[in-house]
Amino acid sequence: MSPDLYYRLHVFSIEIPPVRERLEDIPLLADYFLRKFCEATNRQAPAITPAAMELLMSHNWPGNVRELENAVERALVIGKNHEIGPAHFALGMHTETSGPGRTLEDIERAHIERTIRECGGNLSKVSRVLDIDRTTLYHKLKRYKTGEEKIAEAEA
Repeated sequence: MSPDLYYRLHVFSIEIPPVRERLEDIPLLADYFLRKFCEATNRQAPAITPAAMELLMSHNWPGNVRELENAVERALVIGKNHEIGPAHFALGMHTETSGPGRTLEDIERAHIERTIRECGGNLSKVSRVLDIDRTTLYHKLKRYKTGEEKIAEAEA
C-alpha cells in the first residue's frame, strides 16, 4: 500500500473490540451467519439450541468473528435436523487435538479424520467444512495415508 493511500485511509479509525469482549453480539452474529448460509443454499434455518448458544457464549473466540462464522457454517453442514446443538460445534477441538510433542501435521491429520467421521465419509462435505478444495483434501489424505478407501471410492 502506498504511503499516500495509507494516510488518506487513516484519517478516521474505527476500533472494534474482539467478539470475546462483545458477548451480547454473539447470538446476533450467529443468527446472521446461519441465515446467510441457509439463504445461499435455499435451506430453512434450523434453531440453535440454548445449550449450543451457551457453548458459543462461553468460547474465547481466538479467531474472532471469522472463527464464529466458520463454526456456524460447519455446524450447519454437519447438522441434519431442525436444531443445531453443542455436538455440531467443534469449539473444543484445539484442546482435544493439541498437546506437548504433537506436530502441526499431527493436529491437522486428527482434525481431518474427525471431520471425515462427522461428515459420514462424504469428502465433498468434508472439503466444504474444512474450506479447502477436493484436490487439496485428496493430497492431504494421501500424504497422511488416511481415508484411502474414501479416495478410491470418490475416484471410481
